[in-house]
Amino acid sequence: MALQEHLINGSDEIFKTIEDMVNNDEQYKLLDKEGACQQFFEIWLDQFEIANPTGDFFNDPENDDEALVCNIQSKLDFLLTTLEIFGLPKGYIDGAGHHTDWEQKKAAAGGRNKKKKAGGAGKKSTKLSKLQADLQSKKDELNKKPTYFDLEPIKKALKSFLNMTAESRSSMRTLFINHKQHLINCFKDQHDENSFKRCIDIKEIAPRLQQQNIPLDQQLADNLSAILLCFGDIDYEVAYGERVPPETDEQRKAKGKLELWRANMAKVVGDKGEKSLKKQLTVEEAEKKKAEEDAWTREEERLI
Repeated sequence: MALQEHLINGSDEIFKTIEDMVNNDEQYKLLDKEGACQQFFEIWLDQFEIANPTGDFFNDPENDDEALVCNIQSKLDFLLTTLEIFGLPKGYIDGAGHHTDWEQKKAAAGGRNKKKKAGGAGKKSTKLSKLQADLQSKKDELNKKPTYFDLEPIKKALKSFLNMTAESRSSMRTLFINHKQHLINCFKDQHDENSFKRCIDIKEIAPRLQQQNIPLDQQLADNLSAILLCFGDIDYEVAYGERVPPETDEQRKAKGKLELWRANMAKVVGDKGEKSLKKQLTVEEAEKKKAEEDAWTREEERLI
């Protein structure tokens, strides 16, 4: 919460500096990791302090406990791990999740170039040749994925994080209190009864509440799981609890095919097993058998 309040106070300047950099194409293309840290992240966090425990706490004999541990993060690490909850790609600072829309931009630009090229033909002049050469140069540059530091992912994650203010979280709590039974109904077991043992994917809570006509605005619905993880102090695991996710149509078809393959495999192996009792396999037959078994194994893995 302290980080959010700190960033909200400087949010106008933060987003302005991002926009200024993005709109300055020449300068933006020179931005690297070091430059991003110096020109943006370090400035954003300059006056922010993390309340880490001091060394005196650990040196105190009363706190001498082998099981006592403390995870201490730098201000930048704390910012990045917080924003990862709100959609920032893991490893972003080292280039992960950068320029994910490059393929779409490349395709869109390619379409525009084709339209321009479809115009009437005329005599080639020196000026036309130069324009074509410039166009080809730009096309070659477009086909290379950008390597400069992309600010769009952190801008998007920051907006999601800062939009979920204390006021919006308070409104969310009031909404949950007023629709407490609907929230409890999200945790029905296989017998359609409410159960404290019931575990669900945290990302399913918003869709389930919307199905029960709870008035969640879209921004809250999109970020509900992130709010609960970041501010809710809830118990969760990165896995399904007692719940098994429902099968999709594709999974059901693959499961049926797998059962057919296994049944056929059992029949084939049974027939060959009876024949193998009558004669010893030659080297060629043994190799052929192994190849067939390997093919079956690969097909099983594909269907699974």
